[in-house]
Formats: sequence, structure tokens, C-alpha cells
Amino acid sequence: MKETFTATVWKEGKWHIAQCREFEVASQGPSREEALRNLSGD
Repeated sequence: MKETFTATVWKEGKWHIAQCREFEVASQGPSREEALRNLSGD
């Protein structure tokens, strides 16, 4: 079963930061897509 959560993404310097608002967990990556992929664990 797959669930959907809310993520906020912003850029700090060279990195994109993705944060899951429901769990206060964040990840980063060189692109928006990679930051979101790292956050989701895929």
C-alpha cells in the first residue's frame, strides 16, 4: 500500500532540500527530482 505525503522543496546554494511536512524529515540532492527521490527512499 502506497501513501501520499506533502513535501516542500527549496534551494540552498547548490542543493535542493525536500522536507516531508507530516514527519519533519528532510533530504537533499543536486536537483529537485533527486531530492524528492532521496526523501521517498526510491
